[in-house]
Amino acid sequence: MIRATQQPPGKTLSLALIIFLALSCLLLQYMWFERNDLIRQPALAKLYKPVCEQIDCRLAVPENIPDIITEQLIVQEHKEYQGVLKISMLLKNQGAFEQAFPAIRLAFSDRNGSIIKRRTFQPAEYLNSASLDPSRMPQEHSIQVHLDVLDPGRAAVGYEVSLHPPA
Repeated sequence: MIRATQQPPGKTLSLALIIFLALSCLLLQYMWFERNDLIRQPALAKLYKPVCEQIDCRLAVPENIPDIITEQLIVQEHKEYQGVLKISMLLKNQGAFEQAFPAIRLAFSDRNGSIIKRRTFQPAEYLNSASLDPSRMPQEHSIQVHLDVLDPGRAAVGYEVSLHPPA
């Protein structure tokens, strides 16, 4: 005949507490080592920021360049300076989180599609740093950008703007 043995309630409770603490430690380790990926979730970003301010940890600025789009791209001659083009556009972060402003690459091409002139503008070059933080592009807001470049000449018949991670 098999007899069931009964454990004292204190032993069962301590075993449950040990298991709970072990699982909590595993969860905290996961959240610590994956913090730079988890910060992309707005709810978790609100948790991480104050904690990292207290313990002096660094959080990578999340980035997902495909979530940033350009709108209303206009290239025209500059009204004040001869031989200069004024480029205006809107940048919009459609992502679910704030992210760093992108680098803007502007390329001019000839009739054959060959690139004549290319320039990459870093956020510090096109943002008014007094009012905008280059590492915090707000979500669902359009930011007006103006760039002045030397006219590449008559051979340039096309242009293209592409966005890249900042340097």
